[in-house]
Amino acid sequence: MDVRWDIVIAASSAGLCAGCAYLLHQRNSHYSAVSQATSFPTVSRLIDYLDENEINEIELISVTGKVFASGAAIPSKYLDNLEGVLSEQQVVEHRSEWSSALQRWLDSESLISLATNQVPFSLTDGVNFISVFSPNLSYQSPTQIVYDKFEPKDETSAVRHLVNYVVGSQVKGHQYLERLLPVDTILTAIGTVKRTESSLSIEPPANGFPYLLSRQSLTEILQDLKGGTFTPKVFMVFFGSISLGAIAYMAYQRYQSYLTRKKREALIREMESMRDSNSSQESCVVCLDNPRGTVLIPCGHVCVCLLCSEQVETCPVCRQDIDQIVRTYNA
Repeated sequence: MDVRWDIVIAASSAGLCAGCAYLLHQRNSHYSAVSQATSFPTVSRLIDYLDENEINEIELISVTGKVFASGAAIPSKYLDNLEGVLSEQQVVEHRSEWSSALQRWLDSESLISLATNQVPFSLTDGVNFISVFSPNLSYQSPTQIVYDKFEPKDETSAVRHLVNYVVGSQVKGHQYLERLLPVDTILTAIGTVKRTESSLSIEPPANGFPYLLSRQSLTEILQDLKGGTFTPKVFMVFFGSISLGAIAYMAYQRYQSYLTRKKREALIREMESMRDSNSSQESCVVCLDNPRGTVLIPCGHVCVCLLCSEQVETCPVCRQDIDQIVRTYNA
């Protein structure tokens, strides 16, 4: 079964274009939502706004405060006197693998250990605080790398080196990473705020708006969201152009097929007219049905019909190459 690559390219490019369009729409929606969110520089200003308007819930707001652990904070595994509320520790193995196709060693990485931990925390301005719910659902992680160390594997044995060379794989070392959201970090939270008689909290919006916990300011967040629309826009135009080009090519092929079909139908009608006008005319030596209607140059034989003349490359009588085909007409 022959593969229609034009259809494959058009369909795949259209799918990628649609995916980029969806991503662009999502990022534009996030930017629009965050830019219209009510912003509060401190938790106290937020509480004053709720009191003044006698409301207990706002769909989307932005508030800034210091990270404060509601209970015991998480101590850093590698650094002294550093505590946080969100922790992620990774051990990444770095290897060299022999590629038979490229005939060289290639570096690769694999995650061999991952440990996460979190404790309830709030944002405070020193007077009031707001609890932060579901930080793992944030659009971007608020943690930062506080420890990153690579420890090479010590292999001084020549035998071990020889075994690794024969096997085609050797461990280069291990990378130890720790990401942490330290206590007292200035954090900007964007989400839905809710207040009860005993608590004030911010949580992921229920209507598809973005939920953000970021160490950046609101202005920096907006700049990043706006800049994030450029890449999907470029790829959307790129894949859209490929898809349109493939569709135009298919339309051109269909049009050429249409012209060929019309030409063939005209030839058939002309041959039928020739057959009716001179029933004694000899038949084509190829199809043995239609009347002869062409002269082959340079040999000069009149032996094939109009349809068969488009399919032969050598004269059916003398096997000489055909340079030109000229129609014949009966007066």
